[in-house]
Amino acid sequence: MRILNKKLGYIIALVFIGQTVFSQSIQRQLIAATNSYKSLKYDLAITQLKPIVAKDSANLGAMVMIAESYRLTKQYPEALKYYEILALKNNPRADWVLRYAESLAIDKAYEKSELWYRKYLSMVPSDRRAASFSKADLEEIGKESSWIVNYLDINTPASEYSPMLYKNGLVFTSNKYYAKPVNHVFTWDNTPFSDLYYVKDLNNIRETEMKGDSSNITKTNKNGKFNDDNTALTSNDTKAIGIFD
Repeated sequence: MRILNKKLGYIIALVFIGQTVFSQSIQRQLIAATNSYKSLKYDLAITQLKPIVAKDSANLGAMVMIAESYRLTKQYPEALKYYEILALKNNPRADWVLRYAESLAIDKAYEKSELWYRKYLSMVPSDRRAASFSKADLEEIGKESSWIVNYLDINTPASEYSPMLYKNGLVFTSNKYYAKPVNHVFTWDNTPFSDLYYVKDLNNIRETEMKGDSSNITKTNKNGKFNDDNTALTSNDTKAIGIFD
C-alpha cells in the first residue's frame, strides 16, 4: 500500500511539474511575441503567436495581437478569421466589432458587414464611419466604376508606387524581391527596402493578365547632387532624382 501511495505521489508530482513547465513556456513565448508586436515586427509576431493561439484559444491578448498583425501586414483573410472569433465573444469590445465589420467589407461580404457596422454604431453612436456605411446602397457598391485597372508587364507582387513621368519614360518606386539575398528589410513585414526604377521608354510598357518579370526596367543608382529644377537644395538631395523636363 505504501509503495502504491508513493508511486501515486510521483505521478502527481510529475503532472504538476509538467503543467508548470508548459505554463512557463507559453508565458515566455507570449512575452517574446508581445515584444515583437510592440516593436512593430508584425511578421515575426505572427510566427510567434500562431502556436500560442493554437494551444490557448482563450488567450484574448494573443488573439488581438495576431489579428492586428495580420491586418497591418494586409493579410486580410487571416485577419478576418481572428476578428470573427473576437467579435463573437460575449461582450466584445467595440474595436473588435469595428475591425470585423471592416474585414467583412474587404472580403466583399457587404450585407453581413452592414449588420456588424450597425452593431458597432449601437456601441459607439458618435462614429460617423459606421453611420455612413449603414446608409450605403449595398447593391450599387462596386458597380459603374469609372476606373479600369490592369496589370502591366512592369508589375510584380511587390509594392509599387509613386510613379513620375521622366523624359520619355517612367520612374517609380518598388520594394521588389531579388533572387539574391537582400541586405535590409523592414521588420514590420520583412519586405525589402524600396528602390527607384526607371523605364526608359513608355512605349515598351504593355498590359498583361499576369504580373510580369519586370525585364524592361532597370534599377537606378543615380546619386544626383542637386535637382535641376527650380527647387531649393534640401538635406535629402544627395540621393534624389529631381529632374522635371
